[in-house]
Amino acid sequence: TNINLLNNHLKSKDFFNTEKHNSINFKSKELKNNNIIGDLTFLGVKKEIKFTVNITKDSISADFILDTSEFGKISDKANKEVRIFFKLVK
Repeated sequence: TNINLLNNHLKSKDFFNTEKHNSINFKSKELKNNNIIGDLTFLGVKKEIKFTVNITKDSISADFILDTSEFGKISDKANKEVRIFFKLVK
């Protein structure tokens, strides 16, 4: 966020508890009909998720909403739904 106080608060036990859960991991298992299925590990909980991707000759991208409540409670102050966007370019 470029705001040190906010960054430290988000890393605390009140939100992401990065001391205990220092990474978020996704491992894809299948690509079928422009949908990726894979395992997302978030807050120490692994769940299979599926999301649509846009594939071109030069990139792969996605833009979707993730319901984080399926992985445990983050904070009463945090939205349970977060937007995930990425674009990988060749």
